Amino acid sequence: DKTTESATNPYDHGMHPWTATIAATGHLEIFDDSFGLPLTAASAQGTIPAPADGQDSTAFEAVPGDNRPRQGLVVRGGSRLIQDQAACPFNAFVTWRLDARPLPEPLPGPDPLVRGNLVHRMLEAFWRDLPDRSALVALSAENLNQRIGDAIAGALKTTPLVNTGQRYLALEAERLKALLHRWLELERQRDNFRVLSLESRASVQLAGLILSLRIDRIDRLADDRLLLLDYKTGNASIKGLDQERLLAPQLALYALAERQGLVESLSSEPDLLDAGLGAVAYGIVSGRDVSCLGVSDIGRNLPGVKSLSDLHLPESWETTLAMWHNSLNNLANEYATGRAEVIFYDSVANRRQSWLQPLNRVAGAEYIQARLKPSEPTVATASDDTGADIPSANSGASDNNGPVGGELPA
Repeated sequence: DKTTESATNPYDHGMHPWTATIAATGHLEIFDDSFGLPLTAASAQGTIPAPADGQDSTAFEAVPGDNRPRQGLVVRGGSRLIQDQAACPFNAFVTWRLDARPLPEPLPGPDPLVRGNLVHRMLEAFWRDLPDRSALVALSAENLNQRIGDAIAGALKTTPLVNTGQRYLALEAERLKALLHRWLELERQRDNFRVLSLESRASVQLAGLILSLRIDRIDRLADDRLLLLDYKTGNASIKGLDQERLLAPQLALYALAERQGLVESLSSEPDLLDAGLGAVAYGIVSGRDVSCLGVSDIGRNLPGVKSLSDLHLPESWETTLAMWHNSLNNLANEYATGRAEVIFYDSVANRRQSWLQPLNRVAGAEYIQARLKPSEPTVATASDDTGADIPSANSGASDNNGPVGGELPA
């Protein structure tokens, strides 16, 4: 009988009986999906160093079921990898393990990254043949302008701006000239220094991983110790260097590279290896600000560089570096072991990496929260600077590595 069959056949309504049951319960299943596979030689294809002479090559081969992080594994990302891991483990995982990248966006002019590279190349070219502060101060106005012009021309030649005309290039050259004059005025206010190296390659070893770095400039100070300097054409901060989770780790990484003897330009000079660290700093060179921002163990005639005690750090480099090493080692270990919670320790990261929201599902957190029953676990949220709710690091269970709450339900 067709009437009886239609009354008992759930497919007449276009819904499988299982789907009907699930829809009736309105229940969202929650499970912990906060860890990816640990990083191994097999999962870091293309980043494995060749075995040294006499070294067993099986040390770098994948063993089925063996997911232990390998010692001496070179990974890409440098300081940005550690910064991303500190800000949001999930975003670091999908960026550096799964190679998630934003789609290119059309811009009204050259990419800000390209314009930043122009400033770096200009500063490198200016100091390439100028040994120290005394030589800078001794330059006549004519010679100074000539050297500045040559540095700008060299930067524009090595960092070409595509789809720009001569008028734009002339305006860009004027911008660079004004920036360099302002920066050199700051350099003249310093105590005597000697420029040791420019664009120096370095590395740092953390949790069995090797991260590559590039230090824009290394100076020898008046007391023969070293200043490690990184140029910034955007925002920079030295806040939080006393915290367990270093959200701005770049200066700390540079300092550890020097302490580990892994700065190329210093490793060939024994007297430089023993010189010791004097300061690490950002050189901010932008239209909004031209200044130094950094940290030193003692007061120095270097505008903007604060003492360790001013930043609530231990008063010696030895103790401070030990603290930084422990913090950075924990972050590298998180990355190596696959820790990837959707949790923000820095709300700015959600805005800066908004293109990852389709993956981390932050935008859907409020909707999911509303669908949960009162008896079910809730998603802890906090507001970022845009007013949006994001999973917060200020709630949830804690372990020795910090809070681990805030995962989104599946």
